[in-house]
Amino acid sequence: MDNNKRLLPFATGLLLLGVAFFLLYQRPVSAEFSGSTMGTRYQIKIADLPREIEQTYIENQIFTTLDQVDKLMSTYKPNSDVTRFNRAAIDESVIIDKQTLEVIQLSKLIYTLSNGAFDITVSPIVQLWGFGPEFKQNKLPSANDIQRALDKVGFDKIQITDNPPALEKLQDVEIDLSAIAKGYGVDQVAKLLDTHNIENYLVEVGGEIRVKGTNRAGQRWRIGIETPSVIRSGARQAIAIDNASIATSGDYRNFFEVEGKRYSHTINPLTGKPVEHNLASVTVVSRSCAEADALATAMSVLGPKRGFELAVESKLAAYFLVRENDGYQQLMTDSFRDIVDNQTKPH
Repeated sequence: MDNNKRLLPFATGLLLLGVAFFLLYQRPVSAEFSGSTMGTRYQIKIADLPREIEQTYIENQIFTTLDQVDKLMSTYKPNSDVTRFNRAAIDESVIIDKQTLEVIQLSKLIYTLSNGAFDITVSPIVQLWGFGPEFKQNKLPSANDIQRALDKVGFDKIQITDNPPALEKLQDVEIDLSAIAKGYGVDQVAKLLDTHNIENYLVEVGGEIRVKGTNRAGQRWRIGIETPSVIRSGARQAIAIDNASIATSGDYRNFFEVEGKRYSHTINPLTGKPVEHNLASVTVVSRSCAEADALATAMSVLGPKRGFELAVESKLAAYFLVRENDGYQQLMTDSFRDIVDNQTKPH
């Protein structure tokens, strides 16, 4: 009996130690992954990777997911859906992947919503103004050059088939999905993480972001909206969001000047010219990062007045920074203001 009494504390200690090791093993770990994709960089932060999921496994799955989007939607890869369509003859039907179809259908919805401000066929004008893959601009294009490029622009020149997924050129036209593909890639990685029951993460590809849950500190992810300047950096506005995506489009990094006049890389597909308004940047918060990506581009084209009107009418969460004298005027839709007002509330 005395021996049993002496052994009891020892056995209890072993039991508690075993429980502690079990709980420690079961506790999720944090992980971060980064790399290159779609001509840019990606970064993934996971606050609660389950221990039963190998980090190398999920890293490979993330890379494969992004690589698949790039292989389908790249304008550089010779066998991508985009390249094959762009090479195709008029009236030739090109079979495409369901993912490419999904992106093109969303592009058409936003094209319609924005009255043509977002147009994946704008590439000929972008190239004309020197904002293609290799930036090159020696002189301004002529009115005739612009008109010839405009003749090759327009979503109405594409026929979309759902089953089987296919595209057909009705006229001479090319597509470029660069203003929506990165956001779509973010969405696909988020879906992958959701499939593995990962609840707390940040996914970022080329500045387009989706977050869910909380960071390692147990707080909602805070996203900074960059000051629109090539000289100053830092966050102009920071917001805490959950289960949402955020994308920003601005004209402050990619432009050229001729005789003191600045020409933005943001091209209006309706005029064939760079935009001339004073909207520096627009940020959109949405459930879908692809949607936020494309909508931010559309409103950058529309400008501060028409873009803000569209955001209000569509009940979008949007934040505009408009150049005004030596500073910026901030415009927020009610939905965006709600996010700002609610970010200090408990999660």
